[in-house]
Amino acid sequence: MTDDDAPPAEAAAKALAAEALAMSNAAIDKTLTQLTATAARFEQATESLPGTATGVATPTVEHLDAGLRSVHLMIAQARSQLSAVTAAHEALVASLAERGDLDGDSYKRHREQAVLREQQRRAAQHDLRIADIPDKYALDDGVELDCLERLSLCHARCCHLDHELAEQDLDEGVVRWDYGRPYVIGKDDRNRCVHNEAGRCSIYGARPGSCRRYDCRSDRSIWLDFDNRIIAPRD
Repeated sequence: MTDDDAPPAEAAAKALAAEALAMSNAAIDKTLTQLTATAARFEQATESLPGTATGVATPTVEHLDAGLRSVHLMIAQARSQLSAVTAAHEALVASLAERGDLDGDSYKRHREQAVLREQQRRAAQHDLRIADIPDKYALDDGVELDCLERLSLCHARCCHLDHELAEQDLDEGVVRWDYGRPYVIGKDDRNRCVHNEAGRCSIYGARPGSCRRYDCRSDRSIWLDFDNRIIAPRD
């Protein structure tokens, strides 16, 4: 069923949801503009502070990284709250338009449908992705594979996956992440992990917990038959 064939109640809800989304995007753009202006004022303010031989106090990478993390967390929280409000608003409008009152079953049904639609909308947007791994060095379920012996076959395809960093990785400051997709491990222009050097991990000892837990044996995008070393064709 297309949007044109949708029931009037659902069509009205989608129209109102689209209007709310447009308003939220405008609010986000305004916030980003304000953040840019604030950053410019911060840079100007540092020029008058003592600290370096030239009289300019330059923020450290750690300070800037912490600031970016705070901004990302606030944006993620705002988007999460907006998603919840949008889903509830759409469900309420559809229920009222259909029944003329707040019928419990109707509201529940419409809300479930609205949540699914909102999840699809959010899947197309950038969002905060962070692994829930308190201590990667304490993992007792790490995967031990004969990776080195298989590199000539797989060419480290796992280094093309979107591995997520944890708070521990951010605190260490060793693993680089994509500033446009917090906090997914950084990629080069070939969509390969920036820490892959000559086919091997240059930060193996400090690699994220998501890398440590990854098991390629059942990943059909890599192996058609792991035991018989039959690699999957590239898309």
